[in-house]
Amino acid sequence: MCCSPATGHNAWAGASHIPHESASHGSASHGKVETKYDASGRPPTGTGHATIGIYLEPSSISRRIMQTHFLTLLLLIHSALASASTEPKELTIGLIGDSTVATTYGWGPAFSERFSEHTRVINVAKNGATLESLSSTLDQLLNQHPDYVLIQFGHNDQKKYGPDLYRDKLTSYVERVKKAGAKAIILSSVTRRNFGENGRIEPRTSGLKASLAAYATAARDLAQQQQVLFIDLNVISVEHHNRIGPEASAAYNFEVTDTTHFSPEGAAATAELVIEALETIAPEITANVRSGEQMSLSLEGRQPDEE
Repeated sequence: MCCSPATGHNAWAGASHIPHESASHGSASHGKVETKYDASGRPPTGTGHATIGIYLEPSSISRRIMQTHFLTLLLLIHSALASASTEPKELTIGLIGDSTVATTYGWGPAFSERFSEHTRVINVAKNGATLESLSSTLDQLLNQHPDYVLIQFGHNDQKKYGPDLYRDKLTSYVERVKKAGAKAIILSSVTRRNFGENGRIEPRTSGLKASLAAYATAARDLAQQQQVLFIDLNVISVEHHNRIGPEASAAYNFEVTDTTHFSPEGAAATAELVIEALETIAPEITANVRSGEQMSLSLEGRQPDEE
């Protein structure tokens, strides 16, 4: 209907234009409305009426085109960003810790099963492990170039050394993870499920250097100092078991009297606590979680080692 504004001339829709013979009779927001007559002052021959022409100013057209292109560009950028944020990324996550994380009767396997094929979980946690005993294992894990390393120790450490030395050894882990180019996520130890007469969790202290809560405090302080992510799984798990009570918590036991290690149900529930915390502090990890899928574990025939 009109010529391109790139030509440098007014765009025109209607009859042939004779500039010096045109008389303006009105205007429109997008240009000028003009009535055309021939040299005798009559409408062009054969038409029987005046011809209405509309001038669209090049600047008006240019603005409209630029606005349209700009809006289109914004929509494309928004679409690209939305697509990038929802598309799963290939991730490798390392787990290192004691038997409460390990593949025997820890929450690690249930955690792994919650992720899609885009996430590889490497679980090097061991029964009876301390920060000291798995130091070389951490190096082996880092050689596999994980993106994240979740570190949870305390149950066995509290039998050997106090919170201060625990913090020093944990500092070494975090620094090595950083040096390897991975991101460390510190977890305080999941609680033992020991209930008092009031139906609430009572921390175990007998024969130990300090309670798990003291090691959790040391872990939190270190995470703040090192500026790394932290999940206070000790507090989270204590609150969880206080809420559901002793009877429901008993279903988490690997064996009737084992209030430390996990049954499949207990492992799944604890893994879910970890994932819920990660949704807040590291949503890029949980973007790869398979929603609504049931976690299944085959733990038959496995016996807990001494912790």
